[in-house]
Amino acid sequence: MKTDPLTLDYFIGRYTSAPYSRQQAALAASIRVLDEVPESNTNEPLLTLAELTQALGFKHYTALHKLKIQRAGQAWAGGRLRYRRSAAEEYLKSPACMEIREELRRKRRKLEKERSL
Repeated sequence: MKTDPLTLDYFIGRYTSAPYSRQQAALAASIRVLDEVPESNTNEPLLTLAELTQALGFKHYTALHKLKIQRAGQAWAGGRLRYRRSAAEEYLKSPACMEIREELRRKRRKLEKERSL
């Protein structure tokens, strides 16, 4: 079996002859490779917010909701968000989440100070 060399011309020829859905999948895969985005672990289970809360050791799901954990969620066919634990842990370590945590701390300290007066 002869294998064609991997060139841009070969790719474009295959791309243009593929159905639209396959073209979109090829573009998405190409962008992930070029951006060096690691493949997600598809064996990792998708968790509900309640299950994720328990898995991460939070007392109540509202703590995660306040941290805008929805940004790490995945919706399938417009349904409720599901979360991969690794993606949620990565988000909780991100600078965006750290800024939210700091803002929540400032608000809590301000409220406690007002109550003590």
